Amino acid sequence: DSGPAVHEAARLVDVSMLTSVIIPCWNAVELTRVCLTQLARHTSLPYELIAIDNGSTDDTSSWLSSFQERHGAPSRMRVLRNRQNLGYPAAMNQGIAAARGELILFGNNDAAPGPEWLEGMHAALAARTDVGGVSPCSNPPRGPSARKSWSARPWYSDTRGLERFVRASLLNPGIRAFYPSECFVPGFWFLTKRVVLDRVGGFDERYYPGGFEDWDLQWRMREAGYAVGFAGRAYAHHQWFGCSGRNGLSEIELYSGERRRILSDKFPGSAALGMEVRAFTGS
Repeated sequence: DSGPAVHEAARLVDVSMLTSVIIPCWNAVELTRVCLTQLARHTSLPYELIAIDNGSTDDTSSWLSSFQERHGAPSRMRVLRNRQNLGYPAAMNQGIAAARGELILFGNNDAAPGPEWLEGMHAALAARTDVGGVSPCSNPPRGPSARKSWSARPWYSDTRGLERFVRASLLNPGIRAFYPSECFVPGFWFLTKRVVLDRVGGFDERYYPGGFEDWDLQWRMREAGYAVGFAGRAYAHHQWFGCSGRNGLSEIELYSGERRRILSDKFPGSAALGMEVRAFTGS
């Protein structure tokens, strides 16, 4: 096998290509409200939204219906509803099966993209023929700002500040379209190509309800010869563990020994890699 550079997956990204944005929602409706509002506000390229009500017991179902009426024509937004929480990996596989786009984004409802995010993600996928998937730049996962919704001090304290921060940062000509990473990258707002998934497969549902399933997918991409990294000109805020925390799941529970063992048993070398998070930079 001569690698992905000679496969159909190596084609550059056309801005007219449809992006399927898949966002599972398990309760935490206040996070979903900000996430989807920001998505609608800041996405100008062709996209479809596949929102998955993953067994929510709060107002998520009714709010998604209302949002769909206001913003989502049938061709733009669909809502899939599960009677119980199937877990993040299974919900994502549901979304992949329903998606119509050649580009597929795996989203979290505790994230919110900034201006021109999809343009930046497209640019990263098109930067090299071997790029298989990219994560946006984001706020750090630790510290007091990580515990407050939509805040990353000292950069911004609310979604309007986030927008100003992103627009100002994009004026920096030193920011490259793509930064490769030798580590795992965050999977909370991860863009890839359908042809890549056709080659490496979707999510392993044994990681229920979630945790390490994104690392598993990225490892398979690397084994197939694809590069993984960051879209230097895209930014999304992440309220780290925002949804899981509201559902009573701690970080320790999600990244338990059981799920870690699944990953290390499948890919022994994965234990040596950590996760890299990237903020806007001109270097």
